[in-house]
Amino acid sequence: MGATDEQIEKLNNTPHYMVCDENTTEQHHGLGLLIVKQIMSAHHGSVTVGHSSYGGFSVKLILPIYLVYK
Repeated sequence: MGATDEQIEKLNNTPHYMVCDENTTEQHHGLGLLIVKQIMSAHHGSVTVGHSSYGGFSVKLILPIYLVYK
């Protein structure tokens, strides 16, 4: 189905945590993305959510490659 530009912007830039608030009908359960971002950060990588060329959305996980020469 894809995602709107606004939804993608939120996924890339909003802190992710669990919010269950009685004052709102919108509840967030974004712990999975938070954990993925923390793991990627610990390994000097990055996570980016964007538009897919197939009409949906894509998630890019990028990890650096370190070459060790002996």
